[in-house]
Amino acid sequence: SWVDRLARGEERLRWEARVEAMIAPALIATHGWAAAEVRGAYERALDLSEQVGDHALTDSVLYGLATLHEYRAEYERSQALMERRLRLREQQPAAVRVEAHELLACSSFHQGGFEAALGHVEAALASYDARDHIGLMALYGENPAVSSRHWAAHAQWFLGYPDRALRTIEGALAVADDLAHSFSLSHAHEHAAYLHQYRREPDRVLRHAEETVRLGREPGYAHPPADGAELGGWGPAGGGGDAAGPDQLDAGLDADRA
Repeated sequence: SWVDRLARGEERLRWEARVEAMIAPALIATHGWAAAEVRGAYERALDLSEQVGDHALTDSVLYGLATLHEYRAEYERSQALMERRLRLREQQPAAVRVEAHELLACSSFHQGGFEAALGHVEAALASYDARDHIGLMALYGENPAVSSRHWAAHAQWFLGYPDRALRTIEGALAVADDLAHSFSLSHAHEHAAYLHQYRREPDRVLRHAEETVRLGREPGYAHPPADGAELGGWGPAGGGGDAAGPDQLDAGLDADRA
């Protein structure tokens, strides 16, 4: 590759770190967050960025690696990486705070820390500026103002506020729709389907699951169509209807494993 043709030394390492960091998000979109190729790219980028002292790149790579651990259900490792990221410098840029608190909301929720998750959502949205942070979608695929609301909605449900949770997920859908960003909108529909699953509303689950699949499949994303298929299979099964539901659930699970 052209990187291999660069002169040896720090400059070559710096470029290699940047290339690995750019490859990883593309692999996420096409292979899923937990793919081995993604982990290899991020770990190599982190090692190199720390070697050459590129703090901005280290910030970015720590976020990507923490996201990977989150999707591997390694929540404590994800949390530790984000807490480390917030300690890297005294005055963190607003974008760094948004990303870190959004992912800490996700990690806290999955560890049962629902109040903590809501606190991180509040911190993320307080630092978020739509005009300044639109580029975060290009780097990581999903808008943090949308995904933060996912975790708030789930946390509110488990804290016993079902109506508030529904309003929050409707807010996530509205923000994603306003951005006209297919990846964010696909995930917002996915999380809306989860909320309606909690509420035992199979028709609404199915509607959001179909949108998850449609919006994820057209650009060629791997992860949303798999989750959408699982949710779409649950919808008929949950309603006691279509016998094809279990087959669709199996197909979604097979796609997730792949």
